Amino acid sequence: MRQDNFVSVPLSRRALFSGAFGMAGLALLSACSSPGTTGGTASAAPNLKLVGSEWGGVWDKALTELASDFQKKTGFSMVNSIDGNNGLVKIQQNPNLYDVAWLTADKSTAGLVSGDLLPIDTSRVTQYANIPDNLLAALKEKGKLSGIPVSWGATGILYRSDLVPFEITSWKDLWRTELRNSIGIQAMPALGAAGMVRMAARTWGSGPNDLTAAWAALAKLKPNVQYQYTISSDTVNKLADGSLKVATTFADMGLPLADKGVKVVLPKDGYGWSPQVICIPKNSKNIDGAYAIINYILDPKIQAKWIALTSVGPANSTTVIPAAMKNRLVENDKVATKLWNDDFLTMGQKLDSWAQQWQQVLG
Repeated sequence: MRQDNFVSVPLSRRALFSGAFGMAGLALLSACSSPGTTGGTASAAPNLKLVGSEWGGVWDKALTELASDFQKKTGFSMVNSIDGNNGLVKIQQNPNLYDVAWLTADKSTAGLVSGDLLPIDTSRVTQYANIPDNLLAALKEKGKLSGIPVSWGATGILYRSDLVPFEITSWKDLWRTELRNSIGIQAMPALGAAGMVRMAARTWGSGPNDLTAAWAALAKLKPNVQYQYTISSDTVNKLADGSLKVATTFADMGLPLADKGVKVVLPKDGYGWSPQVICIPKNSKNIDGAYAIINYILDPKIQAKWIALTSVGPANSTTVIPAAMKNRLVENDKVATKLWNDDFLTMGQKLDSWAQQWQQVLG
């Protein structure tokens, strides 16, 4: 997840997608087994209202931009609630609230395990075969798929080459004494910060689960940490104005700052990542609509528009990257091969306990 959407925001309900049910929507529904139902007997009239949870920020802007086209192609109207990172909590508090939900990978897998989300019927995902296996593997628990990744972002190191007196190439470089009081990292509790714990375990220990080594390493990193962010755009702004020299965040966020001397590094050691996942709550009243939005966004042409609006990598490997985006994305098939195989479910489950340890170590 892009980190500016980890912040909890007040629930707001508004019509996002609206309009009459068109012929394209009729065609889509005719291909579904049971329009507007959860798998039982088909209703007399299809359910065209799709109520969803989403993060807000750049994601809300992208959905708004695509709204009329989605309605034109599928006929579904949609009402969205901006829940920040609280979508799963809202589903657990009110199981009948949403038909579809955009969740982070940890929330997606946790919701599947808890029974709050339906496993994905991959036969209904038209572009399923074109999603890289490693993107899907992160969302599987006991052979079931918790959600569909529609895009993803790699985590890298962004640094001001004019202010840092050496070339950064690996995660270990963050610990160099020349970077004292220079680095911005994500604050706990958040998936990006959990990724920092596992990065430290990999970098200085025996592997991602070597927490003893991780916490010892993070204690040594503390003098270099100037700033812990909750909104990643704040960190990028600090890089741009030179008040911060180094940051760990989505790699793509640094590319537009090349003219400010910002370099983007995907460390040779490998790197973390985060997918943007569409999930279906257990009590969804419009499963057809949920699969409609999944299939809509996974369409290669829509993927091209989606990544142009959000600056993340496409989940559909057949997507042709727009020429204007090629210098704004780091994600490609080669980059995908070096993604760390992180256990998002465990990372999510450990957030509270790790947050306590984080406070003791990093303050």
